[in-house]
Amino acid sequence: LKSVKARFSSPVLPGETLETSVWADKSNPKKVLFQVRVVERDVIAISNAAVEFSDNVVISSNSKL
Repeated sequence: LKSVKARFSSPVLPGETLETSVWADKSNPKKVLFQVRVVERDVIAISNAAVEFSDNVVISSNSKL
């Protein structure tokens, strides 16, 4: 793990469900972009987020955690 950046764009209340969407950055194979959504209110809680790794990252199109 090389770096992490994110913007907290909305508060999250106790008990709310969070859904994380992750995708590869097409311009940088070492970077993964993500956002976190509050399911109940359909608002983005974390936006403009990215994680950069030392090695290239491969994300399967059918991954589900």
